[in-house]
Amino acid sequence: MATITSHPTPVAQAGHTRPGTIEDYHDRIFGVIRHIRDHLDDDITADGLARVAHFSKFHFQRIFQGMIGETVQTFVRRIRLERAAVDLRKGDQTVLTIARRAGYTTQEAFTRAFREHFGLPPAVYRESGTEVVFSASPTHVHFGQAQWYPAFLRYEELGAIQRVGIDRLPERHVATISHRGDYLALCSAGERLLEWASNHALLRPNAACCAIFHDNPQEVPEADLRSEACIEVPLGTPPDTETGIEIKTIPGGLFVSALFKGHPHKLHQAYPWLFGRWMPEHGHVPAEGPCYQVYLLSPFCAPEQEMLTSINIPIVEK
Repeated sequence: MATITSHPTPVAQAGHTRPGTIEDYHDRIFGVIRHIRDHLDDDITADGLARVAHFSKFHFQRIFQGMIGETVQTFVRRIRLERAAVDLRKGDQTVLTIARRAGYTTQEAFTRAFREHFGLPPAVYRESGTEVVFSASPTHVHFGQAQWYPAFLRYEELGAIQRVGIDRLPERHVATISHRGDYLALCSAGERLLEWASNHALLRPNAACCAIFHDNPQEVPEADLRSEACIEVPLGTPPDTETGIEIKTIPGGLFVSALFKGHPHKLHQAYPWLFGRWMPEHGHVPAEGPCYQVYLLSPFCAPEQEMLTSINIPIVEK
């Protein structure tokens, strides 16, 4: 039987405030911001920034987005384009040189991105003579500032979140069917799984219907997103290779568990808030391993506004 593994998150090095506090999260993310500022010409990756922050690479991107309001890629791309705008106005480098410095391999790709961000193609922007003005950003961090200190986001409480707490959850033995692509299309895999479970007399009243999401949709192309529809089954249930059904174990342990009320397609709104606000404010650090959801009231038996889903995020034991 396969196991969906979970590993502890590396803790902060000496010199940080108490790991898991909101001040500690701020210090670590501010360190990432400074690192980006000082290494704009280097190859900046989410995995490398996770090491700078001493966060698990599995959850770092959600923490960053939750606290900064932009994904890592969006933030780096914006800062580099802002630097490119300043370089264009100086007038002493070719557009291609500036494009390559901004991380674009072709002038055409740079022109598209620059026009989308500033409203003008680079050559026209250079000749326009207008003052360099940057669009508003969630953190108020822009290229060329003397001090880069982000105004960390303070999300409003999500009305859809009914309850957040810390639960010690048992391991779950589940039958799964894998899906690759749009997370919202996972329901079709879930329907096939339920049909299989019904045909094998496994639709028990207390069998939890779950979903495991292995990737952050803000960072992974939609076509590459990996997820699994799951249903709890008795220990010893065999896999069904003909239908693509696998048997796995979701590890138990300590989890942040949030009760979300509403349609599951809105669940993505909860993750930045949980990672970027609730967890640091309550002193918890995410552990490596996938988040999973348990559908307490499914779309088949409840109207959209009444559907209930438990979001479960593994955290480090204190």
